[in-house]
Amino acid sequence: MDKKETVPIWEFEMWEGPFRLDISYWENKWEGFAQISRDIAFEGVTYSLAAVLDSTFRMRAADVSLTTNLSRTYKASFGVTGGLKYIEYHAKLWEVATNTSSKEEVIAPIPYLGVSAEFLVGETTILGGRFVMFQYAYSGTNVHVGNFYQADAYIEYRPEAGVALRIGFHNIHISYENRTPGDRFKITQMLRGTYAAVYITF
Repeated sequence: MDKKETVPIWEFEMWEGPFRLDISYWENKWEGFAQISRDIAFEGVTYSLAAVLDSTFRMRAADVSLTTNLSRTYKASFGVTGGLKYIEYHAKLWEVATNTSSKEEVIAPIPYLGVSAEFLVGETTILGGRFVMFQYAYSGTNVHVGNFYQADAYIEYRPEAGVALRIGFHNIHISYENRTPGDRFKITQMLRGTYAAVYITF
């Protein structure tokens, strides 16, 4: 698949005293068409060497987090973040010649913890960042292994009241693997890029 796409991320952010609420949502879809160079077993269907496959991968993600400042001065603040990322994956393979298809759907609620910091530079310029992560492994009839981390950095013009402007950088890494015998399913996804935001302070 072509792994390079522009993904719009919709975000809502609200501050009240030492607390910050963040809500975000995004979705993206990739499609590919290729002749495979080895046998592939996917959801109980085996696709043979040299088969021509049409593949589709779709992802939806919603995120809610709350940040609390543990230390706050005029020049800097340091806090902890807790949140939940809800992810849906939908993957499908279709063999053109035989009209054979199979699909996989995964729903993964991912709780996470992290840290945040902001520094005042001058009177109205803020340098800030946040890092959150979560890792887990489950072993039973099936084996599931996953990890997630997100790093954000930004520079912001924030007056005491009025229009605030922010330019930042998102780096989001998500990995999930189902190691069921004979039917291994693995997703590794990286979303990375700049963003801009305009909002009201009062």
